[in-house]
Amino acid sequence: MTTTTPTTLPEPDRRIDVRGQVCPAPLVETRKALNALPIGGVLEVVGDHPASITEIPQALASTGDILLQALPSGVHKENPWRILVRRGGSLREVRLDVGAHTHAGGGAQ
Repeated sequence: MTTTTPTTLPEPDRRIDVRGQVCPAPLVETRKALNALPIGGVLEVVGDHPASITEIPQALASTGDILLQALPSGVHKENPWRILVRRGGSLREVRLDVGAHTHAGGGAQ
């Protein structure tokens, strides 16, 4: 995961609200929403489950997505946290390619 600190953050292409959901639902919903975006698309995730504000960025580290902002605003529905992420492409493509090769030729004969 690459973290950037631009002076102006982009407007999200899609927003999801995972308030009231507990792990692993916020991460699962974030992954589904990112997969639906084109490469370079920006997703805003708003939630209130305290562990997810750290778990979601940690999980993004293995996907090639770019964390633009993670604001831990609070743990109550009136004061949610916010994550802004740009969908990456290179690591996702490599992982799919490696997985295809592993399954296609793998296994004992």
